Amino acid sequence: HNLASVTKSVTSLLVGIAVGDGAIDSVGVSAFDFFADYDALRSPAKDSVRVLDLLTMTSGLAWDESTHSYGDARNDINALFSQADPLGYILGKPVAAPRASTWVYSGGNTIVLGEIVARAAGESLESFADGRLFGPLGITDRTWVRLAGDLTYASGDRRLRPRDMAKLGQRATELAALAER
Repeated sequence: HNLASVTKSVTSLLVGIAVGDGAIDSVGVSAFDFFADYDALRSPAKDSVRVLDLLTMTSGLAWDESTHSYGDARNDINALFSQADPLGYILGKPVAAPRASTWVYSGGNTIVLGEIVARAAGESLESFADGRLFGPLGITDRTWVRLAGDLTYASGDRRLRPRDMAKLGQRATELAALAER
């Protein structure tokens, strides 16, 4: 089944696992520190965006996937699929608000999170997910959507069986209990 935006929760679980493993120091680190290859797109405002801000969709980066339908070229998610460099498209967005000041629904934030996990772990997001989440849970039937440049579409269209979603829910509950300790 297509999980649609529930995929964002799966990506968030992977961020938590990467933090727990020490691949990502904390959710308080600058998100842009993972993208030295995009230094030309940096600014002081962008450098202040933390992994936590991406997780809570309060990055302040301009993003609009609600004003126009998903079939409209003006919708950022739709536009993303036509980009030769979708990561550059997201990271190149201007800052529209100070970080942590405004919530904006942003699949772009979650796609960046997926790439942070991949870069921090030194392997693809799929490989990390298989080794640290899906494999240990016995989830073998899974599909990810890819964007240009071999970027994982970490914010939507993930496919899993219902029984595997139940396994993820159980694991998320366990991880949340650990986080409260």
